[in-house]
Amino acid sequence: MIKVESKKDYELKLIEAERQLAILEYENYKWHPLKKKE
Repeated sequence: MIKVESKKDYELKLIEAERQLAILEYENYKWHPLKKKE
């Protein structure tokens, strides 16, 4: 488990994780256009 200092710290970590996931999804879409959902 990730150590969380406070609720705000947790929210910041969650936002960062979501941002990283969005970047990965964008990269996957960019490099694999044939896999995109129609």
